[in-house]
Amino acid sequence: MAARLNDVFTSTVSGIQSSLMTRAGNQLQRANQCSEAISMLIF
Repeated sequence: MAARLNDVFTSTVSGIQSSLMTRAGNQLQRANQCSEAISMLIF
């Protein structure tokens, strides 16, 4: 029982981490696009 709970906990944590990484990556891409657009406007 404890091992199964441990497996569930581990998979949940890894799922949260991967979703956070994906979200951070999307925001980084968006920030890059914004900075590119701003630099195009400025220069």
